[in-house]
Amino acid sequence: LAFSALCMSLLIMPGEAEVLTLTPTADTTLVSNSTQGASSKLKASGSQRPLVRFDLASLEAFAGAEIQSAWLELYVEELKDWPAAGRWLGAHRVTQDWSEPTASWSCASGSTVCTSTWSGGSSLATASGTAEHRAGQTGWVRFDVTADLAAFRSQALNFGWMLRASDGATAG
Repeated sequence: LAFSALCMSLLIMPGEAEVLTLTPTADTTLVSNSTQGASSKLKASGSQRPLVRFDLASLEAFAGAEIQSAWLELYVEELKDWPAAGRWLGAHRVTQDWSEPTASWSCASGSTVCTSTWSGGSSLATASGTAEHRAGQTGWVRFDVTADLAAFRSQALNFGWMLRASDGATAG
């Protein structure tokens, strides 16, 4: 699964509804023994996990407003080695800081910050939002991350999201 465009869309209320679209400030794919921060595509499979993070400073202008919905949106450009029956993809909130140019499967931020808790990325076990993808399916996919945005506004640290594929009981 390869993604080429990323954004986050937020519906902010009360008063007049306003849609705010953000672009990522960092993205990479975790791969064993390699850094992918310079790649123009993010890839998701059992052994590849994309990370994406957004700067949420623009939300300060809406301090008293309620976020009605927040969606992490990705454009699926191609699917290779994807099962015909489909596979679920989950957006999991990342729990540790990472660096776009140096994050890998083993290290969040280059060789000086390697910890056993990072192996394959450090994220919440439960996905914030999920979407099913089938072989040959391309186009936009959306993950509901409204609860995460509320947590970020309540002082939770924003390290972005990791996409993890799942084949039922076998997490990717």
